[in-house]
Amino acid sequence: MIEPIEARVSPSRGLKLAVILIVATGGLLAGAYAATTISEIPFSTLTRDPTTTLGAPWYVGAISNATVLIAVAGGVVGVFAASVVPPTSGRSFRGLLGWLGSLVVFLSLDDLYLLHEEVAPSLGVPEVALYGTYGMVFIIVLWAYRRPLIELTNYFLLILGMLALGVSLAVDVALARGLFTLPISGSYVEDPAKVIGIVLIATFLVDASRIGVGMGRRGRRERSKTPAEGVPSEVG
Repeated sequence: MIEPIEARVSPSRGLKLAVILIVATGGLLAGAYAATTISEIPFSTLTRDPTTTLGAPWYVGAISNATVLIAVAGGVVGVFAASVVPPTSGRSFRGLLGWLGSLVVFLSLDDLYLLHEEVAPSLGVPEVALYGTYGMVFIIVLWAYRRPLIELTNYFLLILGMLALGVSLAVDVALARGLFTLPISGSYVEDPAKVIGIVLIATFLVDASRIGVGMGRRGRRERSKTPAEGVPSEVG
């Protein structure tokens, strides 16, 4: 049974939000247009789908695109769930969902726009340095929120997902540096490991978010009860 939720809808607030979004999006597009004009790059190069711009078949990058979508979906779900976990009863769990969700979204954007492969090296930042930074941030977050991670989640999904991503990264770096060779193309090892890792991590976030939303619902029910109702508080 779905519990009724009190909604406070304000048309003026919705209109104000729409205006802000239109102005912000228009500003970004105007900036992009100015940049393409200065660089003498067609504006459509930035706004159209890559396969259309390059004249490539529709299936080019299909699995890569799907992987990014899965990762972003999992990350956004985690960030949203963090906003409904009661701060007083689940502050650490809230932080776990919020930080991991944000990191996954950021890493998805990195993968989508080739930040560590193309953008960072072009600015003089080694690719390995970014890998190290990402790894350190993940370790710090997992250590800081180790208690709710172990006590409240199916953390083995996260561990297996990170191991799979580690395999993908190790193969990528090793092949790029010529540390060893494979009898088959590296993409047959690197890419499947990456897809599996992201699917596992996204699943972990969705599953943990389910737990977080449940905590939020229980918190709302407990706050809505009054002594006059004579209903004992839930335990556990």
